Amino acid sequence: MRVVRTGNDFAMMSSPDGVVWTTHNTKTVTMGTDVLVGLYVCSYDDAQPCTAVIDNVTISDSSNPFVTITATDDSA
Repeated sequence: MRVVRTGNDFAMMSSPDGVVWTTHNTKTVTMGTDVLVGLYVCSYDDAQPCTAVIDNVTISDSSNPFVTITATDDSA
């Protein structure tokens, strides 16, 4: 899965191989230049909690190559 931001336009994409990407939806959201990034998982069923492994995460910003990532552990 990939979300690509161009100005205020966001494209939601997926790829079976990480090479060829398909855009599934686009959305325009008026935002400031600074954006907080988060990852989540949801089972959509309170009786059925879920677990996910998230790896190979890349956050890139061609206008500002200095991106700070802070990890938290909310598993408690």
